[in-house]
Amino acid sequence: MRRLDIGVVAYGNPSVAATLESLQRTCQTDYQIIVVVNPHPDPARQAQVLAEIHRVRNERVSVTVMPDNLGYAGGVNELLRLASTEYIAYADHDTVFNTPGWDEQMAALLDRKHEIGMLFPNGGASMITRPDYTEILWGIGCAWMLTRLALADVGKFDTEIGHQEEVDYQTRVRLAGYKIAALPSISVAHEGASTANPANLERINNGIRNWVTKWVHYFCGRNYDYHSEYVLRHEDWHPSALYLEQFYLHRLGLINANPEVIMLDGVEYDLIKVPRLKGFYRNRII
Repeated sequence: MRRLDIGVVAYGNPSVAATLESLQRTCQTDYQIIVVVNPHPDPARQAQVLAEIHRVRNERVSVTVMPDNLGYAGGVNELLRLASTEYIAYADHDTVFNTPGWDEQMAALLDRKHEIGMLFPNGGASMITRPDYTEILWGIGCAWMLTRLALADVGKFDTEIGHQEEVDYQTRVRLAGYKIAALPSISVAHEGASTANPANLERINNGIRNWVTKWVHYFCGRNYDYHSEYVLRHEDWHPSALYLEQFYLHRLGLINANPEVIMLDGVEYDLIKVPRLKGFYRNRII
């Protein structure tokens, strides 16, 4: 039977017990669950989380309590350090798996499709239907499966961003030459309490700015950042743009087969249509 390590990062949320119970109920591999607990500043809440974990814990669940709060990305990196299987799965502490055998289905797809580096349940952004799976621009980071080959090429999560770490990681996976994919037939429910909490809004907004600025520096130069008026956004970053070209061709067909031609300084130019979210690129050329 296939071995599979599944990581869960827990922080101050007793609903992690429901996550563990759903994994125990639906997994069909020879799985081991690695729970990394980031300490919460409220001792009572920390004790409640640990009590809930131990209430549903069995021989397949190991628990590591970190001395310091490593945050989401740091917790995931600890899981990646501890995991030893060919494929490594991850679940947020407020995620519930609904599809029996999801783990074997995802791993079996990775067996067949070596071009996939990171695989998600449910679906994702800008989906393209491929044989056996759905290719996506990015997937929500509440649950995923990563190949050890991709991990070796990409490395660990960036702990300096503060939010959007999994989307950042997917950009790096694509830059390393792998595809991002999803199995929409696998159902996972995500409570998303942390993201929806207004108290976390400042951290989330700062993280988004940090993430965009990181890649804007890479693709546009150090003189540009998140706030720059003339800057390439996520859809224009080279690996994303190349993927989206396939997506638009898949959905819209050859919209540039016969473009309007203009003459400028004796040189002919095609006026190419490029779909963009409404409002973001008006009065621009790119």
